[in-house]
Amino acid sequence: MKFKQPLNVSFQGKNIYFQNPELICKDSIPVFTTRKVVVNDSIELSFDSINSSAFEIALTRMKFQMNDPVKIKLIHVSEVRPKMLGPEVR
Repeated sequence: MKFKQPLNVSFQGKNIYFQNPELICKDSIPVFTTRKVVVNDSIELSFDSINSSAFEIALTRMKFQMNDPVKIKLIHVSEVRPKMLGPEVR
């Protein structure tokens, strides 16, 4: 598995969305690149919530205050990386 440098953002009252590329389709079941998402080294998103072509990190439900620092770690399985959508959240 690959780990990209953490994504460090400042909470701006919005959730963050990612495009999650499909790698292969095995027995009619798609397999996506992202395997794990961890927020601030303590909150791990469930695999079911990220196992799709796009997923949301619901920061608004995590009780952050405006401008709080947020560190997001994305662990993925290939050179094809998930892509953050809506970079205005930085």
